[in-house]
Amino acid sequence: MFYHINEAENYHGYCSCDLWGGGASNLYLSMVNNKFVGDKKETISNLLKYCERDTEGMVVIYKELLNV
Repeated sequence: MFYHINEAENYHGYCSCDLWGGGASNLYLSMVNNKFVGDKKETISNLLKYCERDTEGMVVIYKELLNV
């Protein structure tokens, strides 16, 4: 099942849709394979926001690891 991302957000700005456990990757794959049904423009925007948050988290982790 592929999920549509809506505008609502929850925990630290992540989208309220089910993106945990590979959901974002599956959603992206559904778009690449032309199997996605929904608002592509909105979903792409929200996927980019989601990826931005993940990247920020990885930068924080990396900086902390440099201090070890």
